[in-house]
Amino acid sequence: MQLPHNADMKQYITMIMLAFTFIILAEPVKIEFRQPEISEISGIEMLECCDSLVFAVNDSGNPSEVYVLNMRGEIAQTIVMPQGYKNNDWEDITSMQTGHNGVLFIADIGNNKLLKTSYQIILMFFTFRCNESIPVQIDSLKTLNFTMENNSYDAETLIYDSISGNLYVITKWGEFSKVFEITNPLTRSSKVFPAKYCGKLPLSIITGGDLNAEGDKLLLKTYIEVCFWYRLPNESFGDMCSRAPDALMPYKTEPQGEAICWSPDSRFYYTMSERKNNATVFLYKYAFNMD
Repeated sequence: MQLPHNADMKQYITMIMLAFTFIILAEPVKIEFRQPEISEISGIEMLECCDSLVFAVNDSGNPSEVYVLNMRGEIAQTIVMPQGYKNNDWEDITSMQTGHNGVLFIADIGNNKLLKTSYQIILMFFTFRCNESIPVQIDSLKTLNFTMENNSYDAETLIYDSISGNLYVITKWGEFSKVFEITNPLTRSSKVFPAKYCGKLPLSIITGGDLNAEGDKLLLKTYIEVCFWYRLPNESFGDMCSRAPDALMPYKTEPQGEAICWSPDSRFYYTMSERKNNATVFLYKYAFNMD
């Protein structure tokens, strides 16, 4: 990794100081969900054109459904995936969105027993329809099939980078979590291909993450903390992940908490967890203040 020089170094130091000095710690807003379908949430992602709606998925052992949640604690829509797009172990979601159109990437990358060496990402092309009773229309679906060093990994994090246009899978276990790159995700065929190793984190047990819409602010979470990185000018995603986090963010520990995402304007971030033995599940909304 190249260190920034001159003006870039000055900007970098300023950003680090801001990250530690001006992040305001506050209790999160809680949105309660009591529906039995919202049981083992493993991934969440906000609709960029409507910041009151959130995509959510459960992990293995649950129906192959994508939920659209609102800020009143309701399921606004249940998207039932057609045959051939099974929830083997959906562990995260991310998206590429432009206006009212987008692609939701659903990561079927869980591998708790380390029995598989190939992985899938479902691409759900969609249109958002404002003020409609069914707000999300599926336009088409496809699947990416890939390997990671022809090895068996368990992973729970998928991130879309708007700067490079690439997807990144982050493994969960080991001394250091590894980062794998998938280039050109929209134009690849269903043929199995190798994802490229591009770095490792100085930490592990990564359960979820999200890069903001501008591609310059990264959140990665474990079961007990949320880590934050500022992206330097011209810094690759792999290089950013390979250095220490710039800050630890406010986080209320959840039962099996895995899901995290940014708001479209990067002013807030959200987390959500599994139900476990609780009657309810909460969507937590945290302020990210850099004033």
